[in-house]
Amino acid sequence: MSQELKLKCYEACRNYAEEKISTTQSTIAEYRQAANNETKSTAGDKHDVSRAMMQLEQEKFAKQLQQNKKLMAVLSQIDPSKLCKVVEMGALVTTDSGKFYIAIGAGKLSSENVMAISLASPIAQKMFKCSEGEIFEFNCKKIKIRSIY
Repeated sequence: MSQELKLKCYEACRNYAEEKISTTQSTIAEYRQAANNETKSTAGDKHDVSRAMMQLEQEKFAKQLQQNKKLMAVLSQIDPSKLCKVVEMGALVTTDSGKFYIAIGAGKLSSENVMAISLASPIAQKMFKCSEGEIFEFNCKKIKIRSIY
């Protein structure tokens, strides 16, 4: 494991966040287009209900967009070239239980066998500020930190 893997993990997380933002923006645009194309039907109440439902969906996706933009904000605070000495934001950690990239909750990063997790996740909270060689307990299991980048 090296600094190169850490940079790949950072890029994978950026791509994940950018994809989520793009998908959400596209969905919002589709709902707006559908609302604009909606014509007044003879069943006025049905039309109003349909429009209200579309508005609710747009609001839901707008909230999702804000959450997705927060992921990018978190990533913008990480310097992927920084070599971490303890488990902190932006650290790539190898443990007895696997490899973790502490950034955003993007899940398993393809082909790297690394889990991208948020610092707020339970396992990240347990290993936060630990250094190489330290042992922490998670789910009644002792886990050793093998390396940190």
